[in-house]
Amino acid sequence: MKQSKFDQTRDQIIADRPDYQRGYTPEQMCSAHGCPNRWTVDRGARLCSSHDREHPERWPGITERQQWDETERARVRGMGEPR
Repeated sequence: MKQSKFDQTRDQIIADRPDYQRGYTPEQMCSAHGCPNRWTVDRGARLCSSHDREHPERWPGITERQQWDETERARVRGMGEPR
């Protein structure tokens, strides 16, 4: 079946859409660069609870740990049940 112009346009719009994780948008994410968490505290900067009370000099290490933890959780979920 031939694709109509409408189908092509709709497909392109879907292809161009940012691929946000399960509906998370940049406005919902912690403002620390690269942090995978949603913000929970708003004191002038929207930060997750891991970054909120820490000095900005420590943020890169905290972000790295948060990314590592997220990766580890995904790995464990992907392993499935032991046989």
